[in-house]
Amino acid sequence: MNLTYEPSSEPQADPLLGRPMHRRAIEIAADFTAQDVSNLMWGLATLGVEPDPKMVEVMQGRAIEIAADFTSQDVSKLMWALACFDTSQSPVSSLMAESMAVRLLSLREQLSVEDKCQMHQWLLFCDLHPEWRGKLLSSMQKVPKP
Repeated sequence: MNLTYEPSSEPQADPLLGRPMHRRAIEIAADFTAQDVSNLMWGLATLGVEPDPKMVEVMQGRAIEIAADFTSQDVSKLMWALACFDTSQSPVSSLMAESMAVRLLSLREQLSVEDKCQMHQWLLFCDLHPEWRGKLLSSMQKVPKP
């Protein structure tokens, strides 16, 4: 009998878990840390799970509230995930992006190459997405290149 665990080559999300988890995340969003917000969004993007739009809005609002607590890795993971979801520009998303840009610039000396690459993927998304095109945030444009 073979009891070894062999993970599949591609991560698989259980579609039945998605909606209850999204609802619960919305309910307890006020308790989320910066790492919680970025890990949740990054995890969904990594699994290819499209998040509930309300949950995205709530997580963006939470990110604005606690922007000063984000590490450079938290910022880059969150922005990369949002680019993966092809989020539309809204007042909340614009304010969140600006808050993250300001935070990232305060941490620019701590940026890893991976952080810079993820941030530039976000900038590319902004440049190519019709709702964001031409509206790149001045703070984001100052992010150092990898």
